[in-house]
Amino acid sequence: MTVAGIKAEINLNTIVAIVGFLMTFAGIVTVWNQVQYKQGDVDKWITQHEDLHKQIALDLQSLHGVDADRGGKMIDMAFREGQLEKTVDALDQRISRITESYGNQFTDIRNSLGTISTQLALTNQTLGEFKASRGLTSDGK
Repeated sequence: MTVAGIKAEINLNTIVAIVGFLMTFAGIVTVWNQVQYKQGDVDKWITQHEDLHKQIALDLQSLHGVDADRGGKMIDMAFREGQLEKTVDALDQRISRITESYGNQFTDIRNSLGTISTQLALTNQTLGEFKASRGLTSDGK
């Protein structure tokens, strides 16, 4: 092919290398965007969790005020202990579900990265075999 009097050749290796690079770059950008999205979810959860702690602290203060209003009479300790145990169990279940969810998401990300690295390795192997079949050296000559 001649362009403006200059002979230009398009080598198949160059095309394959450029396409492989673009696919790898697109995959990395996709994984990066997914990680950023998940980080945003974690940040939202942290904010909600902190707000929940503040609300619990306010509730505890109001309960303390109720005790003082009743002339120092204490609410039955067994009832309080049972309520606390229920709350701890509920929080434990929530944390277990959140941990499992994020574990699954990180496993998905690892699988995606593994697939990308496998595709890159196969592309490199195919390029090596193609060079070997054409008798090319590592510098492309």
